[in-house]
Amino acid sequence: MYDVNVTGTRNVLAACVAHRIPRLVYTSTASVVFAGKDLRDVDETAPVPHGAFLDFYTSTKAEAEQLVRDANGVGGVSTVCLRPSGIFGEYDRYFMPSIVDKAASGKLKYIIGDGKNCFDWTYAGNVAQAHEMACLALTPSSPVAGSVYFITNDDARPFWGFLGDLVAPLGYPRPRVHLPLGLVLTLAAVVEFFLALLAPFGVRVETDFTRTRMILASCERRVSCGAARRDFGYVPEVGIDEAVRRTVAHYERLRAK
Repeated sequence: MYDVNVTGTRNVLAACVAHRIPRLVYTSTASVVFAGKDLRDVDETAPVPHGAFLDFYTSTKAEAEQLVRDANGVGGVSTVCLRPSGIFGEYDRYFMPSIVDKAASGKLKYIIGDGKNCFDWTYAGNVAQAHEMACLALTPSSPVAGSVYFITNDDARPFWGFLGDLVAPLGYPRPRVHLPLGLVLTLAAVVEFFLALLAPFGVRVETDFTRTRMILASCERRVSCGAARRDFGYVPEVGIDEAVRRTVAHYERLRAK
C-alpha cells in the first residue's frame, strides 16, 4: 500500500515536473477525515486526524494527498485532490461482487447497531465527471489549485438500507437482524487477537470481521460537496436511484439462483 499510494504518487509528481505536465488531479478518499466518529455535513475544513486513522490504507492516502497539495506550483504543475466517498457502479470488481457474496452466504442479514446511520455514496460516473471538471478548472490562479474537494452523489442514504437496495433486486434478502455494536466490536476484537497469535506460525486468514469495518459500517458519514459546486460547478449528473438501477442491471449474472 505504501509503495503504491505514497512512493508511487511521489514518482508521478516527479514525472509531471520532468515532463512539464501542467495539471494533476489526484484521487484521494473521504476516509482521510474519518477517525471512527460520526461525521455530519463536514466540509474541507475538517482536520485530517494524523495518527488516528482506523487503517493503514487511509494513512497512506492521507500522506499522498499532502504530497500532492505541497507539490502545487512546483515545476509549473498545478494540483488538486478529490475525495470521493463510497464509490459504486458498473464494472467494479470488488465492492458489488463482495456484498453479493455476503448476501448469498447469509452474512448480510445482520445490521450493526440501530441501522439509522447515513453514508455518502458516489456513482463512479459522477466521480469521473468531477475529475474532468476539476481538471478543466485547474489553473495556477484558480481557487482549485492546491485545494481538496469532497465528491459524492450529495444524497446520503442509510448505510444498511443502501446495501439492501443493491442486493434485493438480485433476489437476496435485505439486512434485517440488528446486532448491538458493543457486542460486535467485542467479538471482532477477540477474532483479531487470535489471528494475531496465529500469524507468527504462518497462519493467514483474510476476514472483513474487524473492528475497523464494524465501526465504519455503524457510523454516520456525511460530507458536503458545496466547495466543489462553488469552485468548478460540480453537480452529480446521475442521481443515486438511477445509479443503483444501472449497477444492478450490470450485475444480472450475480442474481440468486
